[in-house]
Amino acid sequence: DDCSPGSRALTWRRQNKVWSRADFSLFDGKVTSSPPDTAKLDRRVETLLEAGGDAVMANRYGLRLNAKATTSKRRQAEEEEPRAVVDENQTLLAPSLALTFVTDKGLEIVAGVMIEQHGAYTETVESEGATSETKFSSAKLLAKSLGVLRRGGPWSGGFYYLQGAETGRSFDKSATDGSAISGSDVVFIPSRLGVFGEITPGRGIFDFELAFVQARGVGPR
Repeated sequence: DDCSPGSRALTWRRQNKVWSRADFSLFDGKVTSSPPDTAKLDRRVETLLEAGGDAVMANRYGLRLNAKATTSKRRQAEEEEPRAVVDENQTLLAPSLALTFVTDKGLEIVAGVMIEQHGAYTETVESEGATSETKFSSAKLLAKSLGVLRRGGPWSGGFYYLQGAETGRSFDKSATDGSAISGSDVVFIPSRLGVFGEITPGRGIFDFELAFVQARGVGPR
């Protein structure tokens, strides 16, 4: 998904419009470790659906609404026996709203909010003689962004900052041997600082963006 606050700001151009998008992808990967010489398969089917629109208001204001939904069906397993097969199906809904204001100097100031709704899902692990299920609860996050864009002749450019967010969600794990545990994990939207622009030499259009994204692993940021 290559749509960012910067790319959305570039496409406004003070015009009323609507858009839609549908992507479908297949991913077939293999991770090899040595030593020991083992290989794990990682296969996914993913979809992305998106629809939105821009509205011009009183010449100086623009309102953008966008709705995005993604799904991912994933299976991981060792290539050789004995293997543990891990299945999970995840969904994500991400509506967003942005307001653009044009100053007397022609600067476009864009402020927006985005909600991410992670659906509840179950991760299933099947191995020789045992099966376990981990049920994750749903989670909702809210991220805010602020950007500035300047248009001038054959080039346009600016920057934006996306303030990330994080929240916890619970999970319950049970197995066929009767064991059960509960816990929590963290879902997050990473903070991001982006510099973007557009160059239009002749009839061509070239967009670029350089983004600095906050890294996050297990534990501290």
